[in-house]
Amino acid sequence: MDDFELVYDNGLPCDVSVTDEELMVLDDRLMDVDESDNSAPESSSHEVFEPNSDHGNLKRGSGWKNAPSLEYKMQAVAYWKSGKKKRLSLPNVQNRFVLVTSKSLLFKWAQQIDPKSRLGKMRRIFEITKAAFDKAEGELTIIHDCDLTKWARDAAGEVELSSFRVSKHWIQRFKKLNNIGDRKITEYYVKELITSYGPDCVLNADQSGFQYEIHSGRTLRTRGTKKVKACVQSISKMTHSYTIMPIIDANGKLFSPLFIVMKEVTGEHFGPSPAGSFYGA
Repeated sequence: MDDFELVYDNGLPCDVSVTDEELMVLDDRLMDVDESDNSAPESSSHEVFEPNSDHGNLKRGSGWKNAPSLEYKMQAVAYWKSGKKKRLSLPNVQNRFVLVTSKSLLFKWAQQIDPKSRLGKMRRIFEITKAAFDKAEGELTIIHDCDLTKWARDAAGEVELSSFRVSKHWIQRFKKLNNIGDRKITEYYVKELITSYGPDCVLNADQSGFQYEIHSGRTLRTRGTKKVKACVQSISKMTHSYTIMPIIDANGKLFSPLFIVMKEVTGEHFGPSPAGSFYGA
C-alpha cells in the first residue's frame, strides 16, 4: 500500500496518488495490489462510476504534494515500454522516475492511461463532455445540468461504455473540476442571422391595439364607499377597440395592405369614404 489511501463508503481502498482531474476517471472499486506481485491487476466487475469528491477522507502522507500528474504517468509508462524486446526493468525506470515504487504501479498507470480500457474511456467521456460545454458556452447557449448529463451519456455511447452512469455526484464533481457554476444571466443577445438575407427579405410585424377612451379603472374616493362610480364619454368606446398589424422590412418600407381587426364585424366605423378602400379578409 502507498503512503496514503482513499477509503470509500464500501471500505475498499485505492491508490490516490493522482491529480484532481484523474479522480474523475479512477475506478472506485480498483484495489491496490501487493507491490511484490509483478502481474497486472485484474479489472473490477463493478461498472457504475461514482467519482469521490470528499477530500476530507484523504489521509495525506509526506508524498501528497509530490503526487504524480497524468503527464508524469504517461511518460513513465512510455519509458517502461520503450525496450526493444521487452519492458525495461523496474530499477531502470526508477532511475528516471523516482515516484515509481513497483511494477504493479506501472501496470495500474498503464491501465489508467490506456484509451481502450474502462478508465481510459471514462477519461474520454470527461473530455468529450468538457468539449461540448466549451462549444455551447462559446455560442452563448443557455446550459443546465440536464445538458451535461445528455452530453456525458452521448459520450458514453460514443466510446461504447454502456455501463457508465451519470450521477448527480459526477455532475457536481465535473463542474467543480472545471470551475463551472450556476450564474445569473445579465445580458441577452440574438444570433446574427440578418446578414444572411437581403434587407427586403427581413420583415417585422407587430400588433397595436387602440381604444377610443382609456381609463386606469381606479380613482380616489372617500373610504367606505361601497359602489365607486365614474362618468365617461361613452360606454361603448370603453369596451370596444380595433387592432392593426403593420409590416415593415429592413429598408424601412411599409408593406401594403395594412391588416385591421375592427371593433365590430360590420366595419362601418370610419365613414363611407375610408370604408370604400377596405378589403375584407
